[in-house]
Amino acid sequence: VRRGGCTFVTKVMTAQKMGAHAVIVVDKESSELTSEQIQKIVMADDGFGSPVKIPSVLVSKTEGKKLIDAARAGSVLVELAWDIPRGEVVMADFWMSSGSRESAEFLQRFKDCAETLMYHLQFVPHYHIFSLPGGQSYNHLCAEQIDSCPECRPSPDKYCAPDPDGPGPVTGGDVANEDLRQACIWNTTAKRVQYNGAAYSQEFWDYAVRFNTECPLAGKTADRRFGYACSKHTMEKVGIAVQAVENCVRRNFKQILQDQIEQVAWSPQALRLNGWRYSGPLDPETVLKAVCSGFANPPKECDE
Repeated sequence: VRRGGCTFVTKVMTAQKMGAHAVIVVDKESSELTSEQIQKIVMADDGFGSPVKIPSVLVSKTEGKKLIDAARAGSVLVELAWDIPRGEVVMADFWMSSGSRESAEFLQRFKDCAETLMYHLQFVPHYHIFSLPGGQSYNHLCAEQIDSCPECRPSPDKYCAPDPDGPGPVTGGDVANEDLRQACIWNTTAKRVQYNGAAYSQEFWDYAVRFNTECPLAGKTADRRFGYACSKHTMEKVGIAVQAVENCVRRNFKQILQDQIEQVAWSPQALRLNGWRYSGPLDPETVLKAVCSGFANPPKECDE
């Protein structure tokens, strides 16, 4: 199918209803994107992708034209394979923004999979932090102060994040602070096992899902809205040591935020499995299939 006109999810859902086993989405005829550039595009879930059960992939118009021409000439047999490097533990690097609805929904929907795989899956959260040219006003895109650390005042253009609600009360600076806080939640709560070296944090997953639910961007008051006050309440509710997280923020904010700036992905929201760029839809079942194909010896959890 051709790209454009509706979301990736709509195209794949339509094909699935018509009996398709997989979907190859060909880039628009007007596109100038190369095969390498296409790999940087994530086929994002539009919020209605949970019924999708078949895999899909986006290819460039050049690659797609070869398939289309072949299909017009006769029957074509295409095999889609997850050529993920294999290991005893699957490393899943996920780039996101704490203010992104799509990222929050993926974490919420993938939580059960993460809890099932636990130490078989090394989940590593990354955040979309960037710097901007100095000397200009950026309408609060950047953190002017680090939450819970009054003396921590970075350069006003150093640690920035997307504004999630436009003219609403939540700023890019608030998102950068929440990204930092979530990184510290992971760093202070993840427990590593010796038999395979993987780390897992139940508290991180509980917090991420609960924060998304209880601290919406449109909350009426500060203690019920995206931000530090609501975050603190959420940490307390899920049993996270708030002081340990705040100590991490105060001591490590420069290093953590700088790491996010330097360890940038090909897209603000992206998933990498065992170093392999995942380009499929961000729905739990499809991602889980890709994860399980990355095991040298798939655990029994992959069969459940």
